[in-house]
Amino acid sequence: MRKGMFFAATLFLAELFLSASPAFAIDLSKISFNGYVDVEYSTADNAEGNYNSSFHMHHLSFLLDVPITDKLSTYAHVEFDHGTNIGTSSVNKTGAPVGGGDLVVENAFIRYVSSDAVQFRVGRMLTPFGYYNEIHDATPTIISFAVPRAINNMEDRGGTTMFPRWNTGVGMLGTVLLGSSTLDYIMYVGNGENPPGLNDSESDANPNKAFGARVNFQPNERMQIGASVYSGERAFQTTTIAPIQNGPHNTGGLLFALNGEKCSFLSEYAVSQEQGFTESAGYGQLTYRLLKRLSAYYRLEYSNPNQSVSDDAWVEHIAGLNFMPMNISNIVLKFELSDNIRGANNAAVTRDLIYKEARFAVTLFF
Repeated sequence: MRKGMFFAATLFLAELFLSASPAFAIDLSKISFNGYVDVEYSTADNAEGNYNSSFHMHHLSFLLDVPITDKLSTYAHVEFDHGTNIGTSSVNKTGAPVGGGDLVVENAFIRYVSSDAVQFRVGRMLTPFGYYNEIHDATPTIISFAVPRAINNMEDRGGTTMFPRWNTGVGMLGTVLLGSSTLDYIMYVGNGENPPGLNDSESDANPNKAFGARVNFQPNERMQIGASVYSGERAFQTTTIAPIQNGPHNTGGLLFALNGEKCSFLSEYAVSQEQGFTESAGYGQLTYRLLKRLSAYYRLEYSNPNQSVSDDAWVEHIAGLNFMPMNISNIVLKFELSDNIRGANNAAVTRDLIYKEARFAVTLFF
């Protein structure tokens, strides 16, 4: 796979050089500018959830797609998270600094399209893993309040991230028609994961590159079967005072989806191995369209942060509604109830093993 990726990178540079024209003008009418904003409210029955019943200014995102030529373009996605206040010096009642939110470059890459089957990206990209990571914050496209934390946010489930959220490097992707079936693929090489505090979009903290791939096969328009892999290195410490070391981090995942006229089913399962432990997670999600603009959904999530530790699993049941008002087509309203059951040895548990949460969100996209 490593040789294949270096060959793909060489092919990309060669084709880009050979197809380049000496001068070009950007057609401003073809530039695409989109975005979305969402505000949330949640409340829980005890302090393990959002017991204080808080509003959350979660996302303000801007997406820019600029075609340079028929084959060459650039794409950027910049996001202001949690009411970004860069440079504020606020403190809480204890005198500790208050976080000012995040300013995140989700995507910033150059794209070259040789054909539907052969395309290239180079730059900073959301890691292509599973169904949700590339759209993990694109709330208008997500049926529920948020993506499944099982697999996508294991750090919030008493574990560690199963794969890096972003990857800076080069990727080769495309869509291949196989009769009435379709195969989508992407493979990539990049810097991978750096220790905390080191920017992986600026440099690599070790000489070994991360590699990954994802394939999705659609035998027909209603079924999808997929697989994802990631292999790289991640920093770890054997104790809190031990020096930082790099060790292998390997993750694999499977996807299965069915889409009917009114009902759809989506499920994923992933296993991640790194120094000293293995974690696994999965979910199943059922969606039913009640009306043209009203859908109900149920999702069961299961997270096992460490297969060597007993009674550390986290199970979450989620039931909700997704509604788009008839007279305002660019707004999505979501309401869901969540029931969380954790094992006594789960690292995220501070007091209660069980808590319930109610969540509401309004999303506007343009």
